[in-house]
Amino acid sequence: MCRHKIWLYAGNLSENYRSNPQETYYLEDSRGSSETTRQNYLTIEQKRASNGNSEEQKLGSYLAGLIEGDGCIVVPTQERSQAGRINYPGIEITFHAKDFPLAMIIQKTLNCGSLQKKAGVNAYVFAVRAEKDMIKVISLINGRMRTDKIQTLGRLIEWYKKKQVIDLNLLPKDETPLENSA
Repeated sequence: MCRHKIWLYAGNLSENYRSNPQETYYLEDSRGSSETTRQNYLTIEQKRASNGNSEEQKLGSYLAGLIEGDGCIVVPTQERSQAGRINYPGIEITFHAKDFPLAMIIQKTLNCGSLQKKAGVNAYVFAVRAEKDMIKVISLINGRMRTDKIQTLGRLIEWYKKKQVIDLNLLPKDETPLENSA
């Protein structure tokens, strides 16, 4: 039996992600006689915790916390501005300049968004505006919000539903203890 080590992760969240055995998977190749079929399957070296803390769920919880703390969800109230420009929704998170490397890691992990220096202050804004990227972020944070910003997320989901872009319902606030989400 041949075992090939592979790593599955939501992105390079840390420099030493390969040293975490929880993230290690093996692709096993079982070869048999002509009467058996060759099967490829994944086995997990260490089973993840039963509370479902996959990397995607952790990323979603982390993003939801950033948005609720230092971010905003922009939902247009009108199709066009008074100047005639189309209004687009967006999600923005503000980072202090010292946290710029973290903002870059989040951008790289999500493989979307833009980073711009905020004029006049020592901060950067990570912004997501493209439709496909917005849907990705909405899917990650839906069901992981803990504050009243969940109402704005609900308006954002409804905005995309009106455009017939997504068929997604707002999930309720995350009421699980914080130690189970970390």
